[in-house]
Amino acid sequence: MAVTGLKRLRWLILVVIVGAAGYLGGLRQGQISTDEWLRREAEGNLTQRIEALSLLRIGDITEAIARLEGEADQLTLGLARNAEGHRAVLAMAKAYRRIAPPPASHEKELTAVFASLPDLKPGQCSNALQKLMLIAQDRSTTK
Repeated sequence: MAVTGLKRLRWLILVVIVGAAGYLGGLRQGQISTDEWLRREAEGNLTQRIEALSLLRIGDITEAIARLEGEADQLTLGLARNAEGHRAVLAMAKAYRRIAPPPASHEKELTAVFASLPDLKPGQCSNALQKLMLIAQDRSTTK
């Protein structure tokens, strides 16, 4: 009987070791995939920024703004799928789009995203957005 119990214990240990090795191998593979995805995303973001900066440098401000706003709208809609973790940044996107309304192609979707978000005051925003909001307020009061 002692030999049978020892065999079962060996098999149990072997199963636990194989299971742990499989788990760790899968975990590592997941990390590699995540790292690769993050690298590709960073490359795409850098490419978009270089394009926008290049447009600004050659004086095509309208196209640079249109591209950046389009990318911001797409990111806004993507983050909105899991809004609870991103409410603060989505509220800043809402504040920006109150000053610079989105194109008709994104207006309905963005309006739906922004409906449940708070209206930020300038002091609650990043420096550049805060300045933009104050300029917009000044323009609306001087009209």
